[in-house]
Amino acid sequence: MSVKNKNNQNINLNNDMNNDILRRRKFSRRDAISAGAKISLAAIGGIIVGAIGGYVASSMAAPASTTTITQRITETITSTVGAATVTQTITNTVTSTVTITKTPTVTEIIPIVSPTAPLEETIADIVTEVTGKRPTETYKPFAGITLRGLLIGGGAYEALYQIIPIFEKVTGATVDSTTRLSHFELNKKLVIEAEAKSDKFDFFSDHTSFFAGWADFHLPLNDYITGTDKNDFLGKVFEACEYEGNILILPRHSDSRLVYYRTDLFEDENMKAKFKQQYGYELEGPPKDWNQWFDMAKFFTNAPEIYGFVFTGKEEALTGTIYEATVAAGGNFFDEDWNPIMNDEPGVQALTHYVRLYQEKTTPPGVPNYLWDEVNSLFRAGKVAFLFDWPGWYSLVKESEVGGKFDLAIYPKGPANKIAVWSGSHAFGVNKYSKNQEIAIALVKVLTSAPALYFEAVSTGAIPTRKSSLEQFIKDAEKSPDPRDSKRLRLLMEVMDKYYLPVPKTGEWSRISDAFWPEAQKAILGQKSPKEALDTIAQKVREIMREAGYYT
Repeated sequence: MSVKNKNNQNINLNNDMNNDILRRRKFSRRDAISAGAKISLAAIGGIIVGAIGGYVASSMAAPASTTTITQRITETITSTVGAATVTQTITNTVTSTVTITKTPTVTEIIPIVSPTAPLEETIADIVTEVTGKRPTETYKPFAGITLRGLLIGGGAYEALYQIIPIFEKVTGATVDSTTRLSHFELNKKLVIEAEAKSDKFDFFSDHTSFFAGWADFHLPLNDYITGTDKNDFLGKVFEACEYEGNILILPRHSDSRLVYYRTDLFEDENMKAKFKQQYGYELEGPPKDWNQWFDMAKFFTNAPEIYGFVFTGKEEALTGTIYEATVAAGGNFFDEDWNPIMNDEPGVQALTHYVRLYQEKTTPPGVPNYLWDEVNSLFRAGKVAFLFDWPGWYSLVKESEVGGKFDLAIYPKGPANKIAVWSGSHAFGVNKYSKNQEIAIALVKVLTSAPALYFEAVSTGAIPTRKSSLEQFIKDAEKSPDPRDSKRLRLLMEVMDKYYLPVPKTGEWSRISDAFWPEAQKAILGQKSPKEALDTIAQKVREIMREAGYYT
């Protein structure tokens, strides 16, 4: 399939988190994972020991103090306050920062202990499996070869790239990983490279939400990821990396939402008695289905002091929210022939549910203007009883005034008895036009291996996509005095394995979202009925798909 979206050069990824956005506390659903500083591999032992008190606690967890950071890597960085190349957040307001003014230099390679094997041994095994050539201390089979990478950059992504020098040491290859772009710029560049059939970059960062837009640029990896290696990836996440029967990308880390709810409200005996009297059934934790969801949102609302629920009411944040609800109601946005079906009954049920939540005032009136920062800020301020939110907000919630009185759960089931959680994963792909395909495949497999993903999890709090890596991360978190730290990871593991819902695999997703959310917002505001809004959306989306060549 060729690159279908001729407008992809103008993809609107206003959810990308770069350093400027970080300073303004505008976290995206994909990138609100960590602003973690680069960490020397020589310090990995100290990081693992210290992870329980900081990094393991959350995918945005920061070290408790500057002293802690300095103690871990005193010989490789200087901690200052001011401008620098990498920024580490340390407060729940993201206004105080600790910065690294010098990129740590790896002077001694220390193997990373993982759930399976030391990293150097893992690299040698992977290279042998892919290329048939086993590197040794005296034999460097890829000396003289240079691989070029097109990578996503920024504090949340840098730690993993410290594995690249170890790969170079083991294989003899040189890896040029200096081209590191924001997510927005990366996607634009991938479209350009794909359309040109360029061999400039051998491997590249990618994402499950967008890779279908340049599907023909990928080298299929089916022959290189099999058996127990393939089965180690979490099921639904790995499915999201497949396109028309081919494995095109290997997942790195993932982002899925959970229910955040106020235990001081849900477990209050007076509240439970009143709820039973009013609704005729027990208040036993967060909602298990949509009827309970609405009942509880209504019950806990005491405006303007507190509202039962809150959601994001615009942009892709609204599109994805209604999309997952549509699937939970038994529908989808498209049928198997790419005909829009979001205006069928499940889609109407989904949008109607959110319209009802807003129109019956169980949410704050500002919902149509809210994105991720606003909804989480309200929960942290004690203004909302429950919401659905991303892993990256966890540590900020813990540090807020509701920090000791909240817990986490999986979504309620929809009308079709299904749970669907809109999700996405960063990943890596290999350029099918590359002249160095085998060694590029080996590097991508190394970067998504169990030791590598565990290292990234410990370094930045990113949620790994491999079962073995995540299980080890959970074991670390179980040593935390706060049981929510390990519970959160176990819940995310269940979501990623069973309920993970990627966006439709088309290069038109951004245009679809741009057509969807303004009309859905009109329904929320009462300007159109849900059915009228969805009918209009379906017409617009059909035209988008026709322009992209989906219909003969």
